[in-house]
Amino acid sequence: MNAAPLLLLAALAFSQIQGTPEECPAGSERIPTGNTLEPFHCKPFGSGQPPVLQMTPNFLKPHCPKGFEPEQSPGEKFRYRCIPVKRQDAEPELAPVLETTAPAKQKKKEAPTNFTAPVEYLRYTIKDQLQFDYPKDWKMINGWQDEVPTLYIEFDTGRQGKQVTVVVSKLTPVEPGYEDMDAAIEHEKEYQNAADAGSGRIAGFPARVTALANSSKTAYVRLGADDYLTLSYSAPEDLYKTFEPVYKRLLQSFKIAKTFKGVP
Repeated sequence: MNAAPLLLLAALAFSQIQGTPEECPAGSERIPTGNTLEPFHCKPFGSGQPPVLQMTPNFLKPHCPKGFEPEQSPGEKFRYRCIPVKRQDAEPELAPVLETTAPAKQKKKEAPTNFTAPVEYLRYTIKDQLQFDYPKDWKMINGWQDEVPTLYIEFDTGRQGKQVTVVVSKLTPVEPGYEDMDAAIEHEKEYQNAADAGSGRIAGFPARVTALANSSKTAYVRLGADDYLTLSYSAPEDLYKTFEPVYKRLLQSFKIAKTFKGVP
């Protein structure tokens, strides 16, 4: 007997035993999807499904805390990052501060290439809490009343992609996703391959610093047993050294009030 029919019979018998992985239960039909990881779904007959069920994985977008939103970050390690919701600048209710807006500049057709560190600074104050200097022409977004109190300061380079930013945040156990300072540092080192960049005191409080070479730097300032601040700086690799003096000015000018909640 020819071997081909024998092989065909064997394959049919094996299929009957194992079952076809693409079979659906009685009363349902296969609907192809646009997701290669899950190529079809079983749906009841007559359910009105489109000929192709488009599925977009949702695991790429993080769940951001209140006052923040996901922003696509092409070319970076993660596709999305959480940034403060863009809105009109708001002054802190606790104290008046210096004017932080500057006249809008006309955008150039070509992205600028020559940058220098700023020379003019403003002093930002939240009464009975903190104070620091930041560049006069940089944009300040105040989210200090959000679930995770945050001040977001940005210099728009006029180029596409990552901008130069300074972020000040306060972390306390009452906030969603809170983790203590030591755990946060270890997770940054583990997940982002950050390295220890020294320790010391900022505004008289103990601090530890982590860094990603020519990319970012974060100072963790311990206020008490549980509360702490993070003072972060990040910039495109070619501009990191140029604007690093802004971060040094932030650390040197930073002051914390004795009445600041969380300070023992």
